[in-house]
Amino acid sequence: MIKTIKLKFGRGFGSAPEEINTTPVTVFVGPNNSGKSKALAEINYYCSTGQRNTTDVILDSAVFDTFAPEVVEEKIRKVTLQPQLNEALLPDYILVGKKGTRNQVPRQQLVSILQNTNSQPQQFCQWYLAFNTLILDGRSRINLIGQQAAGDLQLPPQTSFQFLFRDDIRACLRTFATLEKRVRSS
Repeated sequence: MIKTIKLKFGRGFGSAPEEINTTPVTVFVGPNNSGKSKALAEINYYCSTGQRNTTDVILDSAVFDTFAPEVVEEKIRKVTLQPQLNEALLPDYILVGKKGTRNQVPRQQLVSILQNTNSQPQQFCQWYLAFNTLILDGRSRINLIGQQAAGDLQLPPQTSFQFLFRDDIRACLRTFATLEKRVRSS
């Protein structure tokens, strides 16, 4: 989803941010207290809201990948929720969300935003990316080992645990594990 991020490093005034081309699994490595968790928190906030927080000190900017028209319908299907009993839905709107969050959004506007994700980052993040972002920081990694219901794995993921069972994420994690083994053995 994120194509590139620009991160600010060091305390030097005016130093240019470092642009990082991301992959489906991007790993931050560094010593304790070097800003890894802060960078992840800032990126996660931006991916949830489409805005930088006023307290951001590391994230400079993020650029998102766009979706080809032929995959947009599948992306929309994965975040669409069914209306609940007695829930009114405006004409030409759909419900998107996860974990109790339900947003009515204009369907055609969502299609347009997914094809041009950087044109309206707030809507893209709030209507789509917030429901497809997984942060594996110290706290959430520990939560993964706790007992959780598997739920219906055919439906869009509702928890971090369910998110890990998506086929595309599993493939990325296998690739990462293979690379990690190679690095450790060399």
